[in-house]
Amino acid sequence: MTLEQFAEKLVGNWKKFDSFGWWGEPAQADQCAIIYTHNRDSGPLDLSNAAIIAKALEPFGDAIPQRHNHFAVGWVEGFVIRVYRRGKITDAFKAYYELNKRMDDYPVLDEEDFSRRESEAQGEAYENCYRQDFARECEKAFDVQLGEITFERFNEIAAENGVYWVGDYIDIHELVELVDYDELPILFDTVAWNDCGEQREKFDNAFDADERAAELRAQGFYATISTGN
Repeated sequence: MTLEQFAEKLVGNWKKFDSFGWWGEPAQADQCAIIYTHNRDSGPLDLSNAAIIAKALEPFGDAIPQRHNHFAVGWVEGFVIRVYRRGKITDAFKAYYELNKRMDDYPVLDEEDFSRRESEAQGEAYENCYRQDFARECEKAFDVQLGEITFERFNEIAAENGVYWVGDYIDIHELVELVDYDELPILFDTVAWNDCGEQREKFDNAFDADERAAELRAQGFYATISTGN
């Protein structure tokens, strides 16, 4: 679509919005278009592109930020862009047209910004949900207790097993089926005692460690149990 066709298509587009009320619209609003870039529920891609668009439109007085209430997603944000001024397409609209063309060719306007936002969203999802789910499923599968698994280490384990994030979702059940015991930070109960020098034995469950310590104590040794990796 050429610039001229795009301008003709979008100018006055707000008149066709369903159940739309606009208070405080600019003068000659029929020469303007409303462009929404993101909403309350937007993911990293839309938020990233919205930030890049906002930065690109910031120098233009013909692009005014907008925030409107929306019955389904709470609110939507974007810009009212003046399309025509004295019959000519404005520089603000030309800038948006170029950005829109780029998104048509490839949906990500800034790979670095998007990657950062996506990683932050994944980290938040891991801390709020997947950390506990992964530990619980692994402990059930291997009958062990796990130590701390950081987000970075979790991503390494996932990549090593060919399981990847899709947005802020990752298949925990698939990962648990593939993960190897040796990849996990197992918490061991270590039984230590002295017999011409300190002796140490590791157990991956508390029952066996308690049983071994009791056996050693019955033999007259001073045995202690500590838990760690």
